[in-house]
Amino acid sequence: MGRAADDVRSLAGTIGSDARVLTERYASLGSEANEAIAEIRAAVRKMSDDVGRLAQRTDALVAGGDEELRETARALRATADALGAAAGRLRDPRQVIYGPAEGSLAPGRRRDEILRDRIHGRKLVACSAPGPREADRYFLLDAGAPAVAQRSVPALVVAPTTAASFYDTQDIAYSRSPGTRGYYQFNHWTERPQRSIHRQLAMRLEGTGAKGALRLNTQLEEIYHDATQQPGTAHITIRAELVNAADGTVVARRTFTHSSPAASYDAPGAVRGFNQALAALLGEIAAWVDAASRRTTAPAA
Repeated sequence: MGRAADDVRSLAGTIGSDARVLTERYASLGSEANEAIAEIRAAVRKMSDDVGRLAQRTDALVAGGDEELRETARALRATADALGAAAGRLRDPRQVIYGPAEGSLAPGRRRDEILRDRIHGRKLVACSAPGPREADRYFLLDAGAPAVAQRSVPALVVAPTTAASFYDTQDIAYSRSPGTRGYYQFNHWTERPQRSIHRQLAMRLEGTGAKGALRLNTQLEEIYHDATQQPGTAHITIRAELVNAADGTVVARRTFTHSSPAASYDAPGAVRGFNQALAALLGEIAAWVDAASRRTTAPAA
């Protein structure tokens, strides 16, 4: 009995020593991985900044210049979009090492639930067996044709729409709790949402009169799936100002906000809500611009 106890104590000591070595090795690997992740993220941030500057320059060229220059600018913008999409896919290098982020799931699907399912083997294969990566999906932000024909403003130029930094991306944003935001990992817009908004505003409002008499400046303040309750709502906020291009005087300024129900508790359902919300917002902005421009151009009594 005494010899058996000694053997058990010896074996326990050996196991403890092996465990310490393994723990130290994992700590070392974690440190190396974190350093690599930091380097990748720094490179992605620089790439995203460069892409943003390229996109701004090309938008400015498209807004003004001859047709040949505009065609060149459009080609450059397509390149910027492609680079932006590549940077977006590299935004979270941790997924390569640690698996999908919670933003890739439906908003109510938590990582601990996924892990519990793995342990019980209900929905996912064993942790040791690598599974296929979820496919990326791309969605159009499209308000569709207006229900009522809208009058273009003869002397209006619609400047390229800008966006708050968090929403200046092709990733679709959501909020699972008040005051927080995240990105759906495998669900994206086909282009940055402010560019879709600018194009649709210009198609509805830009006239063919004396170019530059009035300029519409817009900024996308928010666009996210409010997923605090199922199925949630698609929320969009756009700040607009109408400016006298000759002297920079602000003629009118207003913030527009609209929320529409999401069709389902996931990114595709949210996109349907976004398109409905955008249609309502574009109609409101068009009516506001029309009224403000009429007041501006009305002859003095």
